[in-house]
Amino acid sequence: MSKKNAVFGGEHSGHFYFRSFYGADTGMLAAMHVIAAVGESSSPLSEIVSSYDPYFSSGEVNVTVKDIDLVLEKAIEGLSEFWGTSNLTVDRLDGVTIDYWGQSPRWWVNLRPSNTEPVLRINIEAENADIVDEIAAFLYVIVKG
Repeated sequence: MSKKNAVFGGEHSGHFYFRSFYGADTGMLAAMHVIAAVGESSSPLSEIVSSYDPYFSSGEVNVTVKDIDLVLEKAIEGLSEFWGTSNLTVDRLDGVTIDYWGQSPRWWVNLRPSNTEPVLRINIEAENADIVDEIAAFLYVIVKG
C-alpha cells in the first residue's frame, strides 16, 4: 500500500487495510463503511455488494504442499503454456499472481505461501464459473502432482 499510496487494501481472508488508519488492519473501519453504504441506499446489502463483485470466485483454498516454490513455478509454466503468454502477466508481489485480463474470458489466480501455516493459499477469480472450475482442476493436478 505504501509503494502505491493506496487508499485501501483487502484480502480474501477478511483483512482490510486503510491508509487513513496508518495502513493497519481494521475490520471495524471496514464494517463502518459498509454500514454507512447500507444507510445511504434503499437497496439491500446483497445488491450493493453485487455491483462491486461481478466475478466468480473460488474463495480461498488452503493446500499443504511439499515444495511451494516448485508448485509456484509449475503453475506459472503450465498456465502460460495452456493460455498463451501474450495476454498473461505474472506478478510476484504477494506470492504469485497470474493475470489473464487481455481478452475474454478474463481471469486471475493468486498462489501465496501462508505466513502463519505450512500451506499454499489459492484464490481464483474469473468472468464465469466454468473458468474458475477449469483453472482449479488444472492447479489441483499441479499441486497434488
